[in-house]
Amino acid sequence: MSNSIKYKASFRVSSDNLDPLEITRLLDISPSHAHRKGDSNKVMTKKGKLIEFSPFNTGVWILDSIEGEQMSLEHHVRCLLLLLYPLKDRLVELSLGGYKMDLFCGAFIHGVDQPGFDLSPDVLIRLGELNVTLGLCIYQ
Repeated sequence: MSNSIKYKASFRVSSDNLDPLEITRLLDISPSHAHRKGDSNKVMTKKGKLIEFSPFNTGVWILDSIEGEQMSLEHHVRCLLLLLYPLKDRLVELSLGGYKMDLFCGAFIHGVDQPGFDLSPDVLIRLGELNVTLGLCIYQ
């Protein structure tokens, strides 16, 4: 495998009492994925086998970045912010209503010594203004 760093990012809204249709209506954006607490959790493997896990333990509404994995993490976050920042008042309303919001980011690192990335101050400020937590998971 060649040396590379790839990124993914998703905006998530979660709560035990989350109604995905309510979040979709409020934000006027269709999610990439959504489910309620207690919904069945089934996955189809690449070989066509259906695997059933325990039901989801919380509700979640997810909007994935559709940018290419080779784009920088900053680029993924900025593209999501272009959609979300105009909805600032609605997102603050969700936050005050007890919903947890985060921007979950994944960095997939292969063969790179001392990998790193930067997020600009204006991106971090905008996330803070939306009351959105930044999460990062690094996979090697």
